[in-house]
Amino acid sequence: MFKKEYRIISWIKKHTLLSIGIVVLLGGIAVFAKQSDADIVSEQAGTAKPVSLISLSEIQENQVVAVASGEVESLEQVTLSSEVFGTVSRVYVGIGDTVKAGQLLVQFKANDRAAQYTQTQADYENALASKTSLLAQIDAAYANHDKLKINAQSSITSAEAALRTAENNLQHIVDTGSNVIVDNAYADLVETLRGVENTTVDLLVVADSILGIDNQFSNDSYEDVLGVLRPGSFANAEQQYQLAQQAKISFGIEMNTISSAQSQAVIDTASQIGKSILSNYATLFSSLTTVLDNTPPIGGLTQTTLTSLITSVNAGRTEVTTQQSALTNAVQAISTAKQSFTSQQIAYDTAVQNLSDAKAKATADIAASEAGLKQLEATLASQDANIKRARGAMAGVSAELAKAAVRSPISGKIANIAVKQGEIVSNGVVVADVVNT
Repeated sequence: MFKKEYRIISWIKKHTLLSIGIVVLLGGIAVFAKQSDADIVSEQAGTAKPVSLISLSEIQENQVVAVASGEVESLEQVTLSSEVFGTVSRVYVGIGDTVKAGQLLVQFKANDRAAQYTQTQADYENALASKTSLLAQIDAAYANHDKLKINAQSSITSAEAALRTAENNLQHIVDTGSNVIVDNAYADLVETLRGVENTTVDLLVVADSILGIDNQFSNDSYEDVLGVLRPGSFANAEQQYQLAQQAKISFGIEMNTISSAQSQAVIDTASQIGKSILSNYATLFSSLTTVLDNTPPIGGLTQTTLTSLITSVNAGRTEVTTQQSALTNAVQAISTAKQSFTSQQIAYDTAVQNLSDAKAKATADIAASEAGLKQLEATLASQDANIKRARGAMAGVSAELAKAAVRSPISGKIANIAVKQGEIVSNGVVVADVVNT
């Protein structure tokens, strides 16, 4: 018995490696059998099999076979290539760095593209601003169109009323020979004189806002430069202001006693005074024009302010001319009214023509306004096309600009960086590799 055991030990010592292999193999068979039994029991019990994870560091030096069960997960590797031909301006990561999806890895120089993008963005914003301005114009045009139609209808209505009045007056002269039309003409003259009086008050304020005579602080910022290019023009304007002011005061006193109930002689005198004061105002505003024509936009006087002053003076001169015409027409109407049937016949014929003219003008004005609206709408459509083109150009440059930035599409680690800062890279060249972890 001892010898037998000794022979076995002797054989093991002689065949050490083979003996170890046999032991490991027998151990593996035993483990596998035991594991199979456990699997059968687990399947019969309806329970999930456990998963064991092992590390190679845990395998002993002399082990030959390791048995385990579980799931093997593969790594995802993404290779990123250049989409542009250019110079690498900066590399933001290195091999082994952890990155997130969307993180910038490599940036190519894109100064030209950036400038193009800035320009296309400015073009797009300008196109939008132009459309906003155009929409405001269209809104104003539609508002003016509506107002135009209202005014046109009002003009026609007034012309129709004037025609009825002319027809009635003509018939009244035929039937009675009354002087009622003359009385009405004088009543109209009184109203015209009231308008002249109001105009003289308003325009004197306009003149004073420039000269600063009664309101001394109105022109402090530019008084020193008024009329500097023509010495004496400012002094002359001040003198004309004083004359116009005195005439206004006298005319106001006269108008305090005027009404349509006054005698025709009194009203005729007032109309003569009215003509005189309008002449004073015409001279005053002409002198103001001379002053402003010889005033440069210097010192505290800006070009905008100077232009505004010139506009107000021109409007004043126009108003004076309008009142002169109105007064002349009112006086002429009295002369006409004093005539017989012939004058009434003329008034009637004029009313007929005025109505026809009002209708023709309304038709023409409305047609022109509608044509303008159509043109604006066409311009708006064209502007929308401009915006679309500008947006497309900006998007195209933006897409090209985005190609200069190489970003990671996944989260993981940098496995490879194939370029370096300052390197010129062709289109399609591999830039980096990223693997998920």
